[in-house]
Amino acid sequence: MSAGLPPIVLMQMPWAATDKPSIALGILKSLCTSHSLPCQVFYPNLDLAEVMSSELYDQFGNNLTLYGLSEYLFAADLFGINTLGGERTLDVFGEALNLPDVASSSMKIPKKLKDKGYLLHLRDYLLPAFLDRLTTRLLQEEATVFGFTATNNQVMSGLAIAKRLKALRPEVITIFGGANFHGTMGLEYARALPGIIDHIFVGEAEEAFSEFLIRLVEGRELAGIPGVTSMAGEQVALTPGQPLEDMSLSPCPDYDDFFAEAERIRQLSGKVFPVEFLPFEGARGCWWGE
Repeated sequence: MSAGLPPIVLMQMPWAATDKPSIALGILKSLCTSHSLPCQVFYPNLDLAEVMSSELYDQFGNNLTLYGLSEYLFAADLFGINTLGGERTLDVFGEALNLPDVASSSMKIPKKLKDKGYLLHLRDYLLPAFLDRLTTRLLQEEATVFGFTATNNQVMSGLAIAKRLKALRPEVITIFGGANFHGTMGLEYARALPGIIDHIFVGEAEEAFSEFLIRLVEGRELAGIPGVTSMAGEQVALTPGQPLEDMSLSPCPDYDDFFAEAERIRQLSGKVFPVEFLPFEGARGCWWGE
């Protein structure tokens, strides 16, 4: 069924935690396998943590106070430094991080992350170099589809690498999903960035992704899949999808690629990423919402 079809590459971008794999990407990997489609899950978040040091990386990944700054650092690559206020923007973040209530918070921010010189180094050199290396690695895969999941502060990093991929290979299909592309947010991202985003999976994706894979293999039109955005001229089109009612239709997540990625980095640098736990889903939905 997959003869001649290049692989699908899915990514867990910064600033996702490094101590566990992505259950969302693990499920999508299993769905690809069930459709006999080659798929790899990359964990570039591990690569960046190795370059930065886990201490500093984990601050951006776990400290809510730094979420805006962490997204800005990749947004500067995506939109351009001057578009986002130039040098003054880092000064504003620095002033905010030195406010008394932030300084006395329970999760202390390392002095280095309040240093404008280090933040300039991150924004202007380290992160662009990271994206350059990742772009080279991804293009070597010659994939048809590049997919991104985003929860909390993973949006700008995913969009930044997708923009680079599209600039070099406009024919690739870029897909996005996750909590930060849900509902109105997903529609607005699709509307604002049609040259970077091809499709957004809004809501639970098992059935939509399976239909996407079937159409991809058969060479059929990808527009019109329930729960997946597409562009109709300059307008975003979306047929609403439905929540998954039968959890047995959600396969056991495949986490092999997470351990392969961690081992790759260990062999390159000696850096070891301890695993806190492997995510497992026994039920779905928010009973508070009900």
